[in-house]
Amino acid sequence: ADSSAELVLPLALSIVYQDEYLIVIDKPAGLLSVPGRRYFSQDSVMSRLRYQLPNCSFLEAVHRLDQATSGLIVIATCEKANRNLSRKFAERKVSKRYEAILSRPVVGFESGSVGTIDLPILKQGENKMRQVVDIERGKPSKTRFKVLVASSRPKVEFVPHTGRTHQIRVHAAHVEGLNAPILGDELYGKKGQEGRLLLHATRLKFLHPHTKRVLRFSSTAPF
Repeated sequence: ADSSAELVLPLALSIVYQDEYLIVIDKPAGLLSVPGRRYFSQDSVMSRLRYQLPNCSFLEAVHRLDQATSGLIVIATCEKANRNLSRKFAERKVSKRYEAILSRPVVGFESGSVGTIDLPILKQGENKMRQVVDIERGKPSKTRFKVLVASSRPKVEFVPHTGRTHQIRVHAAHVEGLNAPILGDELYGKKGQEGRLLLHATRLKFLHPHTKRVLRFSSTAPF
């Protein structure tokens, strides 16, 4: 029998933009940005893209999104672009915006209200996944936010000024932040609230590594 009929081929990724220097992907929720170390965590943006673009000799993720987060992610298609873009992200020269639905109201904030969360973040012990706020030992972490729609489950835009692991999720959930975990966040909120984490990378803006012109990308949150 032909066993090839049983193979599950990678699903095509949504390519927002592509040239000889970079690719911008609209990542679905639940997909890793890069392959994990174990055999069961090989499915990722990078592995699917390599399958989708077999003639592309260089592909490197310039930054990452959490597996549970959907939205825009940048892939370099040459070493020079990778160095340039990686430096831009490291030096905070890339404008990033996210949208999320929170699990409960943000007390004291109406639609259109803005604010800044400035809470240092630190990895919690041996748990590589979970991050905690630690005023003394944490790394500086700052997130600007705007309440787009105030309700029992408010829609909020987040603009991170730093890029710590789970930064937006921690700042939303912490009692000294918004005290309102993102809906579907089982790590920092309650389990069983939603089928997925309702956090989406909606906008990116940065200078093209070769032409130096400003690139702007947007993706509508699917919630």
